[in-house]
Formats: sequence, C-alpha cells, structure tokens
Amino acid sequence: MPSRRTYLAACSGAATTALAGCIGDVVHAPSAHCHVKAISVGWTHRGRRRRDELLWVVANRPERHLDVAVAEEFAGVASDPSAVRVTDELHRKLGRTFPNVRYVLGFCGSAFGERRDDRETVCRNTDAASRRDFNRVQAGDDARVTLFDDAFRVHGVDARETTDWTVEYDERDFSELHAEDGIPLD
Repeated sequence: MPSRRTYLAACSGAATTALAGCIGDVVHAPSAHCHVKAISVGWTHRGRRRRDELLWVVANRPERHLDVAVAEEFAGVASDPSAVRVTDELHRKLGRTFPNVRYVLGFCGSAFGERRDDRETVCRNTDAASRRDFNRVQAGDDARVTLFDDAFRVHGVDARETTDWTVEYDERDFSELHAEDGIPLD
C-alpha cells in the first residue's frame, strides 16, 4: 500500500497536469479592439426556440464609424452610443422578459492563438461576456483581454476618443418584427 506522502505527490502531479490543460485554453490578447457589442435574447414559442439581438453596436475603426441598431422598446440602452451600458434595472427587466439573455463582445487582435502569423488580425465574437465586462468596454475601445472557455474577459481598457466618430443609428420595432414569434414583450 502506498504511503500517504506518495499518494499526495501523485494527486498533486495529476492536479498540475489537469490544470495545465485548462491553462492551455486561455488565449491572451494584450492589444485588441472591441468591434462589436450586442445584447442577444432568446425565448421559446410553440416549442421552437427564437433568438434575436435587441442591440448591435459595430465599430468600423478605419472609417471611425459606429453602426447602431436597437429595439425601440429598449432604446435607452443606446441613447449614448459611445457609452452603452446595461444598468441593474435593465438587467433585471431583461431577465424577467426573456428566459435567455447574452452579452456579446467581439474583438479584433493578433491571431487569438489560431496558429497564424502573430501580426495577422483575427476577429472573434462571443456571446458569453459578463455584464461587468460588457459595460466596461465600448465599441471602438482598445483593450487587454483573454479568451477563455469561449468568453472574453476584459482586463484593461484604453478608451477611444469619441469626438470624431460618426454614428448611424437605427431603431426597430422589436414587437412588430416578432409579432408571430410569440415575443414576450407587451
């Protein structure tokens, strides 16, 4: 029978090996820019899953242009496209209205660990950002992020200058658009 010390050493080695596998899945992007922010919602109607975005903000950096599309029922979230944030109150309202709410962030950076040239820019979107990270970064900002378990974690933000960005803003009637989809809005 192995001694307690031998057993603990073996467990420690197994834990280190398991942890190393997890750490290998972390992709660091010390300099990336946020090109997409979105709020994606999902619901079920007559046994079919439905999904759409209440908000899209897309930053075109070379042209310094923001494209904003927002459901008019939630237009307040994009009243200032340079500072799109989800308040506690809005977060609770979204949770009461939709069974599935996801915060989407998209970043462009150097390869994101996809075995490409480190100078090549690759863009990735994920719909598993925390509300805190979603609120922390704005479309067009430069940020330091990691991609872990198909979710971006924001570690630092260098805010963009908003003064010379143009904005194209579009509101749509979400309820009308999804009238036949059993949209849970009043």
